[in-house]
This record gives sequence, structure tokens and C-alpha cells, in this order.
Amino acid sequence: SGGDLNEFVEVVLLDGVDPSMVTLTLYNGSNGVAYGSHNIGADFTPGETGTGWAIYSSLISGIQNGNPDGMSLDIGGSIAVFLSYEGSFVATDGPAAGMTSTDVGVEELGVSELSSIGLTGTGGLAGDFTWTLLVDLATPGNANDGQVISP
Repeated sequence: SGGDLNEFVEVVLLDGVDPSMVTLTLYNGSNGVAYGSHNIGADFTPGETGTGWAIYSSLISGIQNGNPDGMSLDIGGSIAVFLSYEGSFVATDGPAAGMTSTDVGVEELGVSELSSIGLTGTGGLAGDFTWTLLVDLATPGNANDGQVISP
């Protein structure tokens, strides 16, 4: 609630994935238009690492929080994931053009700016984890509370 503060995005890359080949694209869900693009290698900061993986994070001011909005992640132009929050939508341009987003099913309602939406669970594939609301547990650049990454 209130103003948007401490907005950030984290990406976990497995060893062998060149961060300079990975792009995050932000989408406005009301019209499906991309409104921002960020290269992981150039615009994100390396954080915590483990055997076979590394977390990259970036503070990104102005991430839209409408109903819905979302982001895609592509590796060398191929979409790895197209996620949204507060509903799904179809991208009308950008790398995910024509694709329907997958709603994470979690919203940040009535929580502090120290909270975030994130993944918890154990594993090495996206499907091993569950989207959840991390209340007062935002940790840019570090594994989430309740998250064990093991590719």
C-alpha cells in the first residue's frame, strides 16, 4: 500500500548461462506493451552464488503494479518465462509478443516495502518452487527465506 519503494527483480541463472545473453522485459498488462528492458549482464548486480547457480538482482524504479502487469525473461531471444501478477494477459509486442503470461497467483496487499513476491521450496527447476508473499523478508541478491537452490 502507498508509494512504491525498494522495487527490485531477482534472476537465478545456472552455471553456463551467459548473463549478457539474458534480458528482462517489463510489460503493462492493460495493453500488453513492453515498457522496459534490462540486460542481466549489464544492468543487474551479481549476488549470492552456490554450486551451479548465481543470483542477479537490480533495483528497478517504476515497476508497474496494476491489474495485471508482468515480465518476461529471454535467453538469446528465446522466452524462458513470461510471468504476471494480479492476472494474466497477452503481450502485444516485445520478445513475448503473442504469448499469454502465467499469473504467479500472489499479490502484495497491505504489506510493507520490506516485503516481496518470491519463490520458496527446494530444487533446481522453476517448477520445484512455489510463489509466495515474503512479508518483511525482501532480500535482493540473496536466496529467499525458505528457498534452497540445488540444480
